[in-house]
Amino acid sequence: MKLSYLAFQAFAGLAIAKLERTSINQGDGYAEFNTCFAPCKSLDYDHTKLNLGLLSTTYDALCGYPPATGCLLLCSYAISGNDTAKLPKFAADMASTCGYSSYNYTESYYAEQYSNATQYYKPLSQINFSEPLYNPTIPNLTALAISYKASLAGNYNTDTGTWFSVGLCGYFLLLILIGSIYNFCRQVGFTKSLNNCKLSKLCQKFIVYPALLPNGKFVQPYGFKYLSALFPNRIQFLTDLFLFGLHVGYFCAPYRYVRPAQYTNFVAKRAGVSALGKIPLFILFAGRNNFLLYITGWSYSTFLHFHKVLAGWMFVDGLVHGVGYTIVYRGFYVQTLHNQPYFACGIAILTIAGTLLLHSFHMFRSKSYEFFVTTHILMALAFIILLWYHVKNFGWMEWPVAACCVWFFDRLVRVIRMSIFG
Repeated sequence: MKLSYLAFQAFAGLAIAKLERTSINQGDGYAEFNTCFAPCKSLDYDHTKLNLGLLSTTYDALCGYPPATGCLLLCSYAISGNDTAKLPKFAADMASTCGYSSYNYTESYYAEQYSNATQYYKPLSQINFSEPLYNPTIPNLTALAISYKASLAGNYNTDTGTWFSVGLCGYFLLLILIGSIYNFCRQVGFTKSLNNCKLSKLCQKFIVYPALLPNGKFVQPYGFKYLSALFPNRIQFLTDLFLFGLHVGYFCAPYRYVRPAQYTNFVAKRAGVSALGKIPLFILFAGRNNFLLYITGWSYSTFLHFHKVLAGWMFVDGLVHGVGYTIVYRGFYVQTLHNQPYFACGIAILTIAGTLLLHSFHMFRSKSYEFFVTTHILMALAFIILLWYHVKNFGWMEWPVAACCVWFFDRLVRVIRMSIFG
């Protein structure tokens, strides 16, 4: 109960934070926006930064000085092939990004800025680059063609992570649905004739019930006194094998990268989004008060098996994500630790996840189970809090929120059961 109250207090503090949602980046205007950002920023403007925002040095001119704002909006529209349907998206992108500047303008303001820019637009050939820019212009679009393709590729690879995470949830939802239907049929007696058929008996004999290895153990550990492990049964192993195949296919699917230097970035991004998608799932399978235990008829050991497998894959994804971005942005993170703690949170998350996995090995938890449970809950609590601060400014906050909801529901059911049964 004390741990539940501690968790409630911790997560209540997170509830007031601004939540950046998951977005499907293809077609949302960000490819055009990102392509035009650097060339428009590089121009010389007669503007003084207010330095009131988190990233004022980067965004103040483009967000608050009309010629710079107009340059970015006109360029985004032009490189999109004059797609008028994307104009509202460009305004929304500006309003969202400029939250890190000294200005807090709305989408309607930036829509007006686009109209204003069309009136005062001056072609690049008429610009005197020896003086500050007082009129919006459009950079050389031909020179931006490769960067635009790279941005489109980046959006595609980011979206694959989101869709894979959704698909993974769908995979386990399908397993739960199959288990629930079979359990319902068993309860009402529909499976008696099915279980007596030859094919069903063969499946039960060689796939569903036996241990993984011939004449092997299922609930008893393998190994020695100080080195032991539990193996899954065959049906669990087959579901794990399919999950392994999904991950191999996911990471080997085409990346559409334009330049070899982007490859590491794209792999790291895919891994990070994939790791987030597993967190609500492995918390779901960890709860002892899970209503799905009654619906599916599965044993709690089966749920714990899925919990451990998903947590292991999450750690692998997180490790690939962390190592990949460390390679891509080496040196940058250390310089920004004082005002952007997401990097430090990421290191702490991986450290805690690795400790949780190591501490969960049978040879450790079998020695002192109560100590294992207490430390597991406390480290999991720290994991979720740090994860929240790691991703809250980047998006995909639905996954941490879903993880918190699953955990709270399990605690709520536990409190209700204790109130009723003591």
